[in-house]
Amino acid sequence: MEYRGDREKVWIVLSNLFLDTDVTIYYAHIVEQCAKSPFSLNELEAILKSEVAPVCADNLMTVAGVWEGFDEEWLIASIRKNRQFKRGIFSALIQRWKNRCYGDEINEYWLKLMPQIKQLRQQNQN
Repeated sequence: MEYRGDREKVWIVLSNLFLDTDVTIYYAHIVEQCAKSPFSLNELEAILKSEVAPVCADNLMTVAGVWEGFDEEWLIASIRKNRQFKRGIFSALIQRWKNRCYGDEINEYWLKLMPQIKQLRQQNQN
C-alpha cells in the first residue's frame, strides 16, 4: 500500500460519510482516525466541508451510489485536483447548490462526530 499522509488519511476516512449506506457504522473508525490526526477540530471540519464534500457529495444524490467505499486512488486524485482548481462564478454557483442539497446532512454528521473526537483526544492525553 502506498504511503498516505495525514491529510490523505483524513480524506479517506471522512469519505465514508458520503457512502450510500448507513454511515453510522463508520463513526467509531472516523472518530479514531480523526482524533489521531494532527488537525484541529476546525481544520477537520473545513477538510470535510471544503475538500471531501465537493468531491464525494454527488454520491448522496445518485440512485445507486457507491456503498462499499470510494477507490482511494480516485478519491485522493480528485480531491487534489479540486483543491487546485481555480473556481469561477459558475463553479461557485454549482458548489452553492450542492451545499444546499447535502449541507444539512453533513452538518448533522459533524455535530455528532466532533464531540466524540474531542472526547477521545482528551482521554488520550490523560
